[in-house]
Amino acid sequence: MTCKVCPGSQPVKWIKDGNEIRQSENCQMYNEDAHYKLKLRNTITSDNGQYVVQVGQLSRKLHLRII
Repeated sequence: MTCKVCPGSQPVKWIKDGNEIRQSENCQMYNEDAHYKLKLRNTITSDNGQYVVQVGQLSRKLHLRII
């Protein structure tokens, strides 16, 4: 999942089912300039759910379904 924000924006938060996502072996978060990315590795069905990228008061949602 990727998003692009304006330079100088507030920090980007990635949220799943209402909980902020923490970096782990299977969940990588990184950015290059204004592009922010969330990469899920070795996905399992419990990774299904609503994901939100939040920048200050602005947010975008998407629903991920693992088949």
